[in-house]
Amino acid sequence: MSTHPAALQLERCTQLVHATPLRRRYRLISTKPLDWHPLERHLAEHLPGRGLAWRLNQAARSIVISALDDGSSGPLEQGLPILIAALARAGARPPEASVVRIALGKAPRAEARWRWLLMPVNLASLGLSLSILSLAAIMTLVGILGLMLPLVPGAPFLVLASLAVELALLLRLPFLSQPAT
Repeated sequence: MSTHPAALQLERCTQLVHATPLRRRYRLISTKPLDWHPLERHLAEHLPGRGLAWRLNQAARSIVISALDDGSSGPLEQGLPILIAALARAGARPPEASVVRIALGKAPRAEARWRWLLMPVNLASLGLSLSILSLAAIMTLVGILGLMLPLVPGAPFLVLASLAVELALLLRLPFLSQPAT
């Protein structure tokens, strides 16, 4: 069963303002003035049959749909399709879809005259992280051997190796997050 496109459009006429487990407040939005009598009549026919209470506020253009505390009423989710059908009878028109504009700016970059100062720091970070990674590889091998041999501690070496890898990656992070030029 396919949903009618008008029902999807009319769903934009309702805006959930407040929700609790037993109560929902919806703001009614329409570009055309609502005819409140058919709206009230449709809600009075269909909501009480589901055990849902409702209160319509014309001045605030809102409706409150609430369920009974004893659990004898249907779920509150049943109230929204009934409300949308009532809005269709009341002649509601959904607001026009708004276009969201996103400004795309250029990422801030270091000025070219200061870039030459970053190159030696970048190379030093690369060398230090590579040496820490090689130390982590050696500690991993010793840790694996330590797990196999009964008298050599292996688990501490594996933990230290994982921390060394994290440190090596942390040293390279400031230089890898910048955009390439």
